[in-house]
Amino acid sequence: MDGTERSGPRRSRRFLFTTLAAIVAIVLIAAAAVAILGLSGNLPGMPGGDSGGDQDVGPGDGGSQGALAIGLKEGDFIEFMMTTDEGNIIGSARVTFRNITSTTYDVELTKSVDGQIHIFTWKAEANDILGAQSDVMKDRSRLGELVGEKTIDTAFGPRKVVQYRNTSIEGVVTDIYVGKTTPVLYRTVITDSYGSNVTIEINDTNISGIRNANV
Repeated sequence: MDGTERSGPRRSRRFLFTTLAAIVAIVLIAAAAVAILGLSGNLPGMPGGDSGGDQDVGPGDGGSQGALAIGLKEGDFIEFMMTTDEGNIIGSARVTFRNITSTTYDVELTKSVDGQIHIFTWKAEANDILGAQSDVMKDRSRLGELVGEKTIDTAFGPRKVVQYRNTSIEGVVTDIYVGKTTPVLYRTVITDSYGSNVTIEINDTNISGIRNANV
């Protein structure tokens, strides 16, 4: 009888600990996702901090040298969708390009996460990564460890990308996929220490240089 009476509380405690762990995981992933989508400030270890090594692998290295890698016109946009590993949509972001010159353009980011809408604007330069938040992910040298090249499926077909990885002190791993030959942010996958993840991925754009890019 004693064993039977104690089994219920033990199960309850295990359920409570599991639930708390899940909540912590969700908070960590949400915080990382919000940072990626453009809230001010960075989590420790998230993109935007220092990273070692030379990662000069192509366009998107930041700076104002050269002309725009992809032709832009006033009002062009890129839309991103944020989904969980269970397929639930939890947020979105729309990046709109304005005041375009041959070497610079203005970016307007409208972000919606958990019903909260935030709008950010900044000036970008020719080699900045398209679709990235300027002070966090504007050039490849700030994306973390270089993992290598691969081909991923996108809403517009397969694309050759370069993968970068950043691990925070909380154990959150952020994998970032940028076009190999054109500086376009195609996908970001944020995975917590429990293995749950959120994917932020391009789902729409009117920019022909992205929709019709060579694989």
